Amino acid sequence: MAIRNISLYIKRAEADQDEEYIKTALAKSFYGDVKSVKFIAKEDHYGNKYNGVIVHFDKWYSTVQVKKLFEDMTKAADGICRLYHDASNGRYWNVMEYTDFNNLSEVLICDELTNIQTLYKNENDENNEYIQQLEKLLGSMASQMSYLQKQKVDAEQKAYTFENNCNQLCLRNAELLCQLNEKDIELAKAKQESFKAGLENANLKCRLEKAEQEIYDTNNILHYVDNECLEMKGMLMQHKFANDFNIV
Repeated sequence: MAIRNISLYIKRAEADQDEEYIKTALAKSFYGDVKSVKFIAKEDHYGNKYNGVIVHFDKWYSTVQVKKLFEDMTKAADGICRLYHDASNGRYWNVMEYTDFNNLSEVLICDELTNIQTLYKNENDENNEYIQQLEKLLGSMASQMSYLQKQKVDAEQKAYTFENNCNQLCLRNAELLCQLNEKDIELAKAKQESFKAGLENANLKCRLEKAEQEIYDTNNILHYVDNECLEMKGMLMQHKFANDFNIV
């Protein structure tokens, strides 16, 4: 049976907090037995040295502290929460779950039950180490199962929310597409109306030009008639004047 123990990443451990300190602090603070630690040397912008620490557990304890830690990691938006390693002095580490998908061998405890079974000596012995180790293993698994179950519920909720958002977006996109199609139809109609209006304008322009030409021609005719009338009026006056002169 392969059991995956949850590992932690300490974002900042001071330089004097060595492997022994971390293992002892986590055990005394009722978090669990540490299997191994890996230090990652770092330096802040003031030049102070510190370490990021990857902590792999051999067993988690079934305690209030572990329950609260897992609950805090589940609730935190970024998964980062406080782990008090020296509660009496208010000293804590900022931690988060660590999973290295490229090297799962570091976070897998293989055949844990088989290893415990090697401790079996006498099943009738009240102080049998086999029973004690089984109880610790079950407590460790129970603590982690609660955390993993909350992660599963949270992941399912996020998946449901994501799916619901996708459905809403699909409906919205379909609605927008329908509106776009309607706008395309309206645009086509508007273009058709614009084309008809263009033809009517061209026709009206042609008629206007024709009317203007007719007005121009009419004005020329009237001007010609006026001139003819003036000439005839002049001729009549001359004729009358000549007749009046002869009578005298």
